[in-house]
Amino acid sequence: MTDFTVKINDFSNVFTFKQSGINTRPRPDFIPELAKDFFSTSGYRIVFFKQAENDYLLYTSRDSCDRVNLDILALTQDYYLKLEKELQKIENDKEKARLVEKYGEEKGNRIFTGIRISVFKDNKMSYFQMDVFRRFLIDRNEAWKLFKSNLEELNQKLEDMELESLDNENTHAKGEQTSYGNGNLSTVLSDKYGVKIKRQNGEAITLTEAEKIGCSLDDIFKVFGDLSPVFRKYGLKISFAGEKRMHARKAIGIFYNAYKAIGTSENDMTQTLAHEIAHFMDSYTAQNADIKRAHASDQDGSQARKLAKIFRSNMNKKTESKYYNRTCECFARAFEQYFNPKLATADNYCKAEAFENEVRPLIKSFLDDFMKIVESVRAEEIKTEKPLQRPTEEKAAASIPTAKPAEIKPEQLNLF
Repeated sequence: MTDFTVKINDFSNVFTFKQSGINTRPRPDFIPELAKDFFSTSGYRIVFFKQAENDYLLYTSRDSCDRVNLDILALTQDYYLKLEKELQKIENDKEKARLVEKYGEEKGNRIFTGIRISVFKDNKMSYFQMDVFRRFLIDRNEAWKLFKSNLEELNQKLEDMELESLDNENTHAKGEQTSYGNGNLSTVLSDKYGVKIKRQNGEAITLTEAEKIGCSLDDIFKVFGDLSPVFRKYGLKISFAGEKRMHARKAIGIFYNAYKAIGTSENDMTQTLAHEIAHFMDSYTAQNADIKRAHASDQDGSQARKLAKIFRSNMNKKTESKYYNRTCECFARAFEQYFNPKLATADNYCKAEAFENEVRPLIKSFLDDFMKIVESVRAEEIKTEKPLQRPTEEKAAASIPTAKPAEIKPEQLNLF
């Protein structure tokens, strides 16, 4: 047995695999080697047994297994499924070409029927998977319960990873540097709040807009605590979009770790910032852990993941949306609801009773732990006596009168 849990100590830059050409690239050393045909004969699904939180046995054949965590488990499923699909695609292309050559393009294309790789449905278990449960003296009824629970966890992890991979691909899209980069930054809020601010369209931000952002941060700090030391150490900037949405997106807010930025529209800005700052805390905690991930809520068994899972399973309205079910999004919406309890009746938020009894205590515990990080950073600032940056002079435009915030419908809260 090989212990693959020690193969990677930073998952923040490990993404799902691209199918095209996967058969021509070496198998990564963090992916266990499965016996020939073992994956296909198991319904194109890995065979595994959960020993404890984030501790799994992954079977590589009927007689051998390796130790993996949930990240490696999901990546292994992703790797072998895409490998099998790519190999089958190559065979299909060959067969199609043969038929076209023999019968001509029109008839060849018409009679061609490609073979598709089909994964077992969630209500189907391979015989060997059941045999694994029986080896651990688990009866059939209990085996099905465990199988359903473990498979849901695996599938959710795969969805989270796919969305994280898409986020990474969009990092350097055209216009992102102007919107979230370091151009035209103001330090007017740096001393008090630890953030630099800018306008998303590249223009200079006004003092009136800065005051609005400051007021929102005041309200958030009253609930989450003063986060200015970690904002300052991280180098956080807030990109203000005014009445517009995020660059090339429909969302009214975004946390962008690659640019160390939070983007926000003016529309319901305080709640939006509460959501995005939750993403920041999720990310910052993960980046300061022994094993790094994109989010603390990505780690199986963590407090952050636990509260997100409870939140997801108790939403007022169940949804098939991968975005709303994404673990890091459930984490952020949980903190949003903690900041604004009135959200307890909205579709994609948590039922009040479950939130108060189960989620709120976990959020309080997370914030207590996070404030320990904040205080250690604050102590470093005092120890090094690092002078705070002075505000830069603002080239302010005419003041813009504060408009009454528009009513936000729950379905509009499609925040990143």
